[in-house]
Amino acid sequence: METLMEMAQRRLQGNAFNHHNHIVLESIKPDRAVFRLTIQAESLNAYGLVHGGAIFTLADNAAGVAAFTDGKFYVTQTTSLNFFRNQATGDVRAVAYVRHRRDTS
Repeated sequence: METLMEMAQRRLQGNAFNHHNHIVLESIKPDRAVFRLTIQAESLNAYGLVHGGAIFTLADNAAGVAAFTDGKFYVTQTTSLNFFRNQATGDVRAVAYVRHRRDTS
């Protein structure tokens, strides 16, 4: 039987945008996913810090994959993000948790 990590990796395999932006799935378990962005020169904005779009993409991937752990397909309809600080080197991580699932039966 395929593990959650294997299922998620298979689904992410065709996501060229993630590969191009150095975004990888680090860990996954039911209702939780962690993604990592390894900062590269192309990750930076004009101020030498990680571009907000890269951070948003990281968070969107984590949220989508955390939701996907129930085996269904999802897309983001609306979201917001608050930036507290930024950095120029190293790794950035997004940790997403499913707080509530609506009963759709």
